[in-house]
Amino acid sequence: MQLARKPNQIASLDIRIDSDLKDIGLNKKHISLNFAPTPPRFLRSPKIHFDLTCYIKSCTSPELFQGKFLEIQDRLREYY
Repeated sequence: MQLARKPNQIASLDIRIDSDLKDIGLNKKHISLNFAPTPPRFLRSPKIHFDLTCYIKSCTSPELFQGKFLEIQDRLREYY
């Protein structure tokens, strides 16, 4: 084994859990390597709105803060 010649090298996760997977009877061939149905490069970038950051939450009344939130939410209905 190559790691025997390099005692300070950390074994990959695959090598470290191989015996555990065998103990529970899991065959690695049945594990999918594709986790997402859509590759990340095809996903849209998230849109982040910082409109409420102009109000200091500790100094703004809850009613005003909630009202502004609802205004913003109404404008962004197409995003959810």
